[in-house]
Amino acid sequence: EWDQAKACFNAILAERPDDPAVLTQLSYVCSLAGQYRAARAAALRASTHPGPMPPGVLKQLLPRLRTFNEAEAFHRLLERLGPLDRIPVPMLLACAAQLSYFNEQERALAYLDEAKRADPDYPGTLMSRGQVLTYLARSEEAESDLLRSQRRAPEFAQVYWLLSRLRRQTPADNHVA
Repeated sequence: EWDQAKACFNAILAERPDDPAVLTQLSYVCSLAGQYRAARAAALRASTHPGPMPPGVLKQLLPRLRTFNEAEAFHRLLERLGPLDRIPVPMLLACAAQLSYFNEQERALAYLDEAKRADPDYPGTLMSRGQVLTYLARSEEAESDLLRSQRRAPEFAQVYWLLSRLRRQTPADNHVA
């Protein structure tokens, strides 16, 4: 019932104009309804909200902007977050993922480096950082982070996959215990 859902979000917007959370959800609904121009417009409108952006909304809005390849609006939102050392680790990881999808690996790595500085043993950071380092052809560093992630969280299946493609594995030298 996409039309009904859109009507509900528009009714909320009548009461709370330019609410970034409502606009972001409206963008998703419009996308699911196949109305991509309206979805893009709602995401862009949400991105111009002048006040502080709640982290949960920002985590949903950044991928919306990337979906529509709205790099300028995306980067403006990142700038509003302030210095990297003030951004919580979960938000650093979310931003890094979206930057990586934009193929901005060096910039993604800066966010991941800050996340690693804040929590050097967090497996998700180590895995993401290893993946980005792989894209940058920094294999030894990537392997180090991926092996560390594997030791901390052996249940992360993607780490094994990333390690298997990092270099030639041999029976004597491999990542499998």
